[in-house]
Amino acid sequence: MNSQEVVVMLEECRGAVLAGAAGAPGEYQEGYQRCRESLSAELQGLLQEAVEMKWPFVPEKWQYKQSLAQEDKTNLKDMISERLPELLAFMKASILAGESVSAASVVFLVDRFLYWVDASSKLLQIAKALHRLHPGTPLAPQLVLRQARLSVNTGDACLKPRRVTQQLGLQSRTSVKPLH
Repeated sequence: MNSQEVVVMLEECRGAVLAGAAGAPGEYQEGYQRCRESLSAELQGLLQEAVEMKWPFVPEKWQYKQSLAQEDKTNLKDMISERLPELLAFMKASILAGESVSAASVVFLVDRFLYWVDASSKLLQIAKALHRLHPGTPLAPQLVLRQARLSVNTGDACLKPRRVTQQLGLQSRTSVKPLH
């Protein structure tokens, strides 16, 4: 998947979030369930860990997962890049179905990869719009800090990163519901 296709899919997700307030999430539940079930068990596990916010930042195991068997040695960057269309489709289905926690978990999972391919600004727009639509949905600190850094780098007012951080608010882990 080339970066132009990634940007198009991210724009579709952003459009779904922006239209989310007017949509009827119930009619999209079936598509959401189908997308979720089509993901590999490993991806579902990673998304569940993201939902549970077992860590505030992408841990080393997301860079490379290593186990004793050679066939189990997986470069997660490659796994995400190979399955990025599925993950972005799941994010869009989550948004349409009103499953904001699932959508936020995908945002977190693909954030580092999209940063590497220089498409994270679109993803941050989705995260901000998702938070506006569902303010109770916790976002990973990694995303909040990246947004704050982006505000500073673009020359926004010095206090804006602080406002963004306060606005997005780091929710407690107890407010997170499971992906299943």
